[in-house]
Amino acid sequence: MFNFYLRNKAGVDGWTLYYAASWLQHWFNRCCRGTPFQQSDFRWVFSASVVEDHELVVYILPSQFNSIIRRKSPSFPLEAGGATFRSSGGMISEVYMDHVEGDSHVTKLLAALIFHEFMHNKLDANPNNATIGDVHTQGGGGLAVGNISSKLDLTFRNEQLMRQVLSKKEKQYTGSV
Repeated sequence: MFNFYLRNKAGVDGWTLYYAASWLQHWFNRCCRGTPFQQSDFRWVFSASVVEDHELVVYILPSQFNSIIRRKSPSFPLEAGGATFRSSGGMISEVYMDHVEGDSHVTKLLAALIFHEFMHNKLDANPNNATIGDVHTQGGGGLAVGNISSKLDLTFRNEQLMRQVLSKKEKQYTGSV
């Protein structure tokens, strides 16, 4: 089982979070095919001690003003919808709810932003352990592009890349769990 964790620091209602997680689970299940994981699962209530180094954690924040990354590295450039940064305490992936509010497909947009940040987390945010140079240009379009929308979906190349790195160990930041 490949687990991913959603830390709701924005007060997102349970149904919105559940439907976004369901999109993520659908995409990760596709990535799990042919791997030892076979399928994925999600949690939003967890402790830091349960997160294994190959798993993923995302922080859902109200806006960039609440950025954990910005507190760790004030000059790090944050994208509109989210960011991923390798800190001394582990990889930090975060998305911003103010970017998804008002979209007609909030849950899919939230899921797309999270999956995008998870791609950075596994594929290019650690320069010492990168699989590709840049998710935006080498990630295969779809959920890897720089301007994420709810109209996008997982591409075959997104799936291939993530399948290759599901087992990749990258300590996750759990200081705000």
